[in-house]
Amino acid sequence: MSFMSRDSDQTLDSRTGVSDQHQSRQRSKSNIKCVVVGDAMVGKTSLARRLACLGYQPEYDPTTFDNYAVTTTVDGKSYVISLFDTAGQEEFGHLRTLSYVNCEVFLLCFSVASLSSFEHVQTKWISEIRKHSPHSSIILVGTQIDLRDDATLSKIGPMFHQTTTPKSSPCLPTKIRPSAYSSFYKDNDSLHATFLGPNGNSGDLASFVSMKEGLNVAKILYSDCYVECSSLTEVGIKRLTEEIVESGLRYVEYEDESKGCHCACVIL
Repeated sequence: MSFMSRDSDQTLDSRTGVSDQHQSRQRSKSNIKCVVVGDAMVGKTSLARRLACLGYQPEYDPTTFDNYAVTTTVDGKSYVISLFDTAGQEEFGHLRTLSYVNCEVFLLCFSVASLSSFEHVQTKWISEIRKHSPHSSIILVGTQIDLRDDATLSKIGPMFHQTTTPKSSPCLPTKIRPSAYSSFYKDNDSLHATFLGPNGNSGDLASFVSMKEGLNVAKILYSDCYVECSSLTEVGIKRLTEEIVESGLRYVEYEDESKGCHCACVIL
């Protein structure tokens, strides 16, 4: 069954409510412009290079402006993501906002190891993005989670080892999955209470942004989603790539709605 607007030849799929024209645009869309923004030294360049499959850049190299392109496949279809890496310094503000033109997806980045960068996504960056590109999709990205993981491991690793590893075992695990942390805390409530800091993070980990805090701010900012990742270990990179494509396709939906017909429809 299909629907047709009184003043338009555009038909709608009765199951999805999506127009044929919109479905055609989604199928034909193959290029997504993505701009990376955030404070200096939160790992934006390393993230852009990792997304572009150029490897990890260990040394800090201040960026004025750079761009990369990567081809990725999502649900059997290939997309080209054009990545624009921008400078976080105030003096490059004018140059930075030039890259916002026709941006479909913003990666709004902060480092989970920097509380000030987390604050700035709320007090500085979101207003700049909305001022220059009010309808673009935004993905909130927590970078450098390897630093938080290392701090967590150094804090609970020996006790985790003591609790879960037989005394006869000579080896201490070098890596513990985040799910293992949760299981460890769940089974050791008193230790969990000991580690908790004033903002809900753990003891020495109070200087890190937790996943829960990131998720809460993502909702406040009305971002498409929140993704945590590490350019060093590549954790979260694949998921972030997929989210960029999905957000880019949602931007097509906005374009259709802004141009489309808002009149009543009748069943034919």
